[in-house]
Amino acid sequence: MRTNLFDKIDTSSSYYDEVDRASVKGIIFKTVILLLLAVTSATMLFIFLPEMLNDESKIIPFYALLIVSSIIALICGIAGRFETRATKYLAVIYALAEGITVGFLTRLVEYYVPGAGIMALSATFAIFAVVLILYSVGILRATSRLMGIFIAVMIGALLLSITSLVAWFFVTDHTYFIICIAVEVVLLIEGVISLVFNFAEADAVIKAGCSKNAEWCVSLGLSISLIFIYIDILRLIFYIAAANRN
Repeated sequence: MRTNLFDKIDTSSSYYDEVDRASVKGIIFKTVILLLLAVTSATMLFIFLPEMLNDESKIIPFYALLIVSSIIALICGIAGRFETRATKYLAVIYALAEGITVGFLTRLVEYYVPGAGIMALSATFAIFAVVLILYSVGILRATSRLMGIFIAVMIGALLLSITSLVAWFFVTDHTYFIICIAVEVVLLIEGVISLVFNFAEADAVIKAGCSKNAEWCVSLGLSISLIFIYIDILRLIFYIAAANRN
């Protein structure tokens, strides 16, 4: 018999409240807010990036901003999933900081593959919808077996990433891009599995009667997974285009 990994959800004071309880609407609303913040941040960078790169005095500050924002997004994303009392604020900071990286990567890939951003966005929402449907009908469940697959996929992605770094020095461009495509496909599988765990967490939080504060934690997890999938698809589009050119 398969067991749900989220059967035992945290119901401590930071999660539990007798008055306001977590709901599906609340999780959706907060997830949309975080994604809109990320999109706003990404759009601003997407628009002003050419101007910044054309001005030599702004190039170094821009790359410094990119590095700092990536570090901030990583820290807030991790901390927000564990420090539940501060998740609301950490989630907002994560969305704004990660949006800078998303805007940069989108503009970069769009330069080589026009329309890549729209394609990646459409594919991300399609994946989200399919995984949600499969989870809702019980085909996908957050079980220990799926967690084992998730860990195996992570190890596989790490090994393939190391292989791609080594291959960059020794193989042709076409072969290198094929290896990179394999890496992105494995990472995409990891992102899909993450969504399943996000849905399971949302279910568990609602069934346990957790407080509204818990919605932020679930929404942050969903946002991280969706942005991860978007970036992965974006890179996949770039590598496929690069492989075809070679």
